[in-house]
Amino acid sequence: MSVLQVEATLSWVMVLLYALSFVGFAAGIFWEKWRRPALLVLVAAFVLHTILLAWRWYEVAHGPYVTRYEVFSSNAWTIVGLYLLVGWRWRDWLRFGVGPSGAALLFLLLALERYERVPGIPTAYHYFWLAVHIIFTKLALASIFIAVGAALVVLFKGEESRAREFIFRFTGLALCFWTVSVAAGSVWAHIRWGRFWGWDPIETWSLVVWLGLGISLHLQKTLGWRGRRAAWLTLGMAFLFVFVLVLLPFFTRTLHTMYLLGGRG
Repeated sequence: MSVLQVEATLSWVMVLLYALSFVGFAAGIFWEKWRRPALLVLVAAFVLHTILLAWRWYEVAHGPYVTRYEVFSSNAWTIVGLYLLVGWRWRDWLRFGVGPSGAALLFLLLALERYERVPGIPTAYHYFWLAVHIIFTKLALASIFIAVGAALVVLFKGEESRAREFIFRFTGLALCFWTVSVAAGSVWAHIRWGRFWGWDPIETWSLVVWLGLGISLHLQKTLGWRGRRAAWLTLGMAFLFVFVLVLLPFFTRTLHTMYLLGGRG
């Protein structure tokens, strides 16, 4: 069996583990006994995922951000990694794992839809500010899906103060990360193309995401939109993230397409 076949096979093992974890966390919303097994499976999936990403990095001599498989797979890894980091610090928040595990499963399935290996790195990627832009985009995506986990608990089990706090904090964290991402992307665009902002569809919708996160926080903080309304806001923001980072690049040809879906340039 070739290296490519081994990696592809282990990637499908990861899909199975993330799926089992998602089912366990979904059941854990209603029955607490399911949460710990779901967490253990998620940790196993994350460890395997880390090994495979490191292995690929070594084999192709670039980070996981060139091909579509690498972009979506590293999205999944970042979401789970941030969730586990938060859970290690605040253990009572581990019960909100349905959002991160479900998002990881989604992005890994999208990654395997077009599995490929591309050695080398395009010239356009040789910029520090692009790396900052990519990292903080993934962290913002991870933050909003962690908030989704709390939102689903509110919607299916009723309001609780910890879940409301979780939604607000991680929506705020998503806004902070997205702000850094947009700023770093503007600096990189100036270096690469000689302009800070070009109003292409991805750039325009990234501004919509930024405004949406700010409005969501404003509604929660000043107008008392907590509980179910905040939960629905969070789900709406998660859909907006998926629209901008996954769906929009499929239907528009922009300067961002190769970086969001993977490609050469």
